[in-house]
Amino acid sequence: MVKESLTKNLGATKPNDNMFDITLTCNANDTICKKVKTAFDTAVQMISSTFILNSRISLNASYVSFCNGVPNCPNSIVLGQAAPANWILMQDDDNAQRLYPQALVKQFQFPTHPKYTDYDIFAMFNSDIAYWFTGDPPIRPDQYDFLYVMLHELFHGLGFGSSWEEYIPGVVTPMPAVNPLKDAEFDLNSPDPQPNDKIRFYEWAFDKYMIFKNGTKTSGVTDELNKFFSGRSGTEADFDSNFGRSKQFLLARRMYLVSQTSRSLAYMLQESNDTLILETSFNPFRQGSSISHVDQSTYIDTSDFLMGAQARNGTTISSLTLATGNFSGIGPKLKKTMETMGYTSLDNPNPYRPSIIDPKTLISSSSNLLKPHYLKVDIGFIITIVTTLSLHILSK
Repeated sequence: MVKESLTKNLGATKPNDNMFDITLTCNANDTICKKVKTAFDTAVQMISSTFILNSRISLNASYVSFCNGVPNCPNSIVLGQAAPANWILMQDDDNAQRLYPQALVKQFQFPTHPKYTDYDIFAMFNSDIAYWFTGDPPIRPDQYDFLYVMLHELFHGLGFGSSWEEYIPGVVTPMPAVNPLKDAEFDLNSPDPQPNDKIRFYEWAFDKYMIFKNGTKTSGVTDELNKFFSGRSGTEADFDSNFGRSKQFLLARRMYLVSQTSRSLAYMLQESNDTLILETSFNPFRQGSSISHVDQSTYIDTSDFLMGAQARNGTTISSLTLATGNFSGIGPKLKKTMETMGYTSLDNPNPYRPSIIDPKTLISSSSNLLKPHYLKVDIGFIITIVTTLSLHILSK
């Protein structure tokens, strides 16, 4: 644990000037790289002007080819991807422990906290895509506004996204992760889990507020799934051998079907009866797109268009904001979503804060979450592929 003086920006009571430190790798010509840098500066200023950030956020960003000469590269449809660079396990007020993105934990300014990694967000953007930049000639139908794509992805890096994924083919669960009580830091994407490592399902901060359409919290399902480990060794080996034959596996299968049923899940916004409807219309389930975005059909023509899973080609974020009456690109429900999770704003001066967990039970991930990384787990007749935690939007 680290003790630190709370002098960085503790007195902030209004939105800030740029509160991001950007490390940018750009594998393009100087003209394009300058446009990329300008777009980054614009996006982080938009975020800094919307929220009251008490600690600077460190962003490691790359503008590179996702294919790099690979024949028939499938990544041509991926515009960008971003994720928290580090996750920290926190204690919530509903007696659950959830993984919080480091960028958010830093804003809580705990006097004693886990050691932070150098970067808060990793982001990559595909230079193979036909992007449009501010100042270019009118956007073509085949182009995508880089600022739009980047702002979308930065919100994923800040924590917009669910841990509920298809880690095991045909079922949807929160993230299965090892919880080594003896170690304060652990790589959640470790390619070499040990047979005696303890494992359970962990939600992310976002998931605390996720509900079914009847208003019931999905965290109740997480509790039921974690009952698989009650009275068992809780080891990786036990999970591999027996989860596929358990009643919890059937529950995870039902969640897989729910996640492919339109308008079945939502995010509960604080201090209101309103919700943000999540994307559950994809069939089959789309990793990195299902659940972790807003319902496209509901919000495509509203001021909360930004976090839809489908990219909007042939239009700019400026034209969309003008058409929907949202002059910042950050819609009111998106803003409320981040406030509910714990970000401070003029409208949310005293946000919810989780509690620090004793370091003996602390788990965090400091790996580069954007590198292709797979964990194969044999569950009887099932081969599980646990993919990277990065999120992305699709061009089609």
